[in-house]
Amino acid sequence: MSHSIQLALASMLVLAVGCVSVKTPNVSVDVMDPVNAYKRHESSSKEPEPAPPTKLRYTPYASTLERVNRQQVKVNEKFAKRDWEDTEGEAEDWMVDIRALLGHAPVSHDPEQYRNLAGKLMDAVHDVKTAARARDAERCRKALDSADSILDQFSKTFPLTEPADRPVQARPSRTTKAP
Repeated sequence: MSHSIQLALASMLVLAVGCVSVKTPNVSVDVMDPVNAYKRHESSSKEPEPAPPTKLRYTPYASTLERVNRQQVKVNEKFAKRDWEDTEGEAEDWMVDIRALLGHAPVSHDPEQYRNLAGKLMDAVHDVKTAARARDAERCRKALDSADSILDQFSKTFPLTEPADRPVQARPSRTTKAP
């Protein structure tokens, strides 16, 4: 047999068997199959499986908060057209929706903060209405920006959904009045 054939056969034999273990004093080396070594390395480097997604449900105030958000869009559209009477009217409707939103404070996870943010939003929208009545574009824009910021904070603090395993609090009665 030629030398090159012997070398090729020896190489294939080494690959088929796996790594060669050499015994030396004070050194421990295990014989390992390269395919299984890769699989073992691959499985150990994987991140742990993520937890299954949490099931969510809508909060009791979700539909009212969505209505408040839609009303904000309407007010901004009327303001963009400088339709002052409609801006004032839509701002009034927005305030009605915010009052309804305030009625849900008792079922939120933080009623005090909920009332505080809804109260600030009501003040900002009142400023929008007043500025629209005065036809003051600069003051109206500032009030709309303020309302946008407050509504953004409100939506982050009191999201539309919550984990389904959280205990459900009683819904407010229809006669609940805003503070």
